[in-house]
Amino acid sequence: MVRYRDSGASFEYACETRLNIQTQNGGTFGGFAEVQGANTNSDRQCDYFAAFTAEMSSDGAIKSFAPDRTYRTIDCTSVSNPTISGTAGRTSIRIVLTDRATCKDPVGQPHDADRTLTMSVIER
Repeated sequence: MVRYRDSGASFEYACETRLNIQTQNGGTFGGFAEVQGANTNSDRQCDYFAAFTAEMSSDGAIKSFAPDRTYRTIDCTSVSNPTISGTAGRTSIRIVLTDRATCKDPVGQPHDADRTLTMSVIER
């Protein structure tokens, strides 16, 4: 979701998310995160790939999520460190990143924006 701070306009995009967990040691795990658009509209906001490490507490709360690159898309560039929340269980993971970004609208005008990326995946 992207919300322009100046006008309050908000936009939700349907993104496909994949987390490939390659390593785990106790509550620390790592791998690759991939976010792709499902159509030409969401492609501009959902184009992201990063290696990451994460840590969860014993109750399944996500304590940290550290990608190797900033969440940047064709139209938005992050201007703040993201806040992280989420949960991890035996068969699913939900990670929510919230940040402030500069985003271009469809005609190319920049806007100060709040963004939320929710990655919700189940085991395959």
